[in-house]
Order: sequence, then C-alpha cells, then structure tokens
Amino acid sequence: MSNWVAAILTTGVSIGLSALSCYVLEPVIAGKPVHIFQCNVNWKKLWLPTMVAIVLLGVNGESVVKAAPPVSTLEQNLWISGIRQDVNLIQSTHTAILANTGPVTTAGEKTKVHVPTGVSIIGDSVTLGTRDYLGQHVANSTIDAEGDRTMNLADQVLIAQ
Repeated sequence: MSNWVAAILTTGVSIGLSALSCYVLEPVIAGKPVHIFQCNVNWKKLWLPTMVAIVLLGVNGESVVKAAPPVSTLEQNLWISGIRQDVNLIQSTHTAILANTGPVTTAGEKTKVHVPTGVSIIGDSVTLGTRDYLGQHVANSTIDAEGDRTMNLADQVLIAQ
C-alpha cells in the first residue's frame, strides 16, 4: 500500500486501540463499572477476547520474526566496508613496515620515510558506510573508518598514520 494509506490506517488503528484501552480495558482491570452500548462489561466478559488477542499477537510476532532477514542491508554493507577497511589497513601497514626496513646510511640512521601526499579521511560508522563512494570520488585519499569511533580517537589515528 502507499505511504499515505498506511499512515492513515496506522493512525486510525492506533486511536481505536488507545480508546479501547483507556475507556474499556483499564477501567475493567481497575474494577470500575464500564458500560458500552447499554451493556455492562466486566473482567469475566473480557477475559476470553483478551487471551485470544494475546495469542494472535504472539503468532503474528513469531511469523514476522521468522520472515525477517537474518542481516539487514545496512548491517551487511557496514560489514563489507569494515572488511575492505581492514584489507587496506593491512596493506598500508605492510608498506610502512617495508619502508622502515629500508637501507641504513653509513651514520647508522635509517633513510627518511616518504610521506605520501593526499587526503586522510578519519571517520566513524557513517564514513564506513560511504567508504567506497569516498574512495572513488576523493583523489589520493586514505580512508580510516571504524564503527563506534568517537572524536577523541581521531588524534590517535592521525598520530598512528
């Protein structure tokens, strides 16, 4: 169904169930007398419909859980981006190790390590989700993104790079 029909239907059902709960179910549970269309309602009359509704909601909930995908598309994309991030981190670490094991000068000091030019992008899970796009559209970029990263950890990442 379209969004506006779903919104109207959801609003109508929500108002109806709220009114039923407020004007019928809660007063009956509290032991107060309730009159609906010239009929007295008490807990003995509501017990069976209430239990049937609970069972139907349970069956419906179970079918929804069984039909749901085990992994959402967003979660799957974040996992794939995280794996790509780890592969790039391994490659950059490998390059750094090879650069640091370069030839030693006669004075006993290592040669200077070449620092590449470009952009360093440090981010959190939002950046991780857009990692592929950023890599394609930002030239000479190094992307280091990780879920649950806070701003104060960016300094540590920058120092490590």
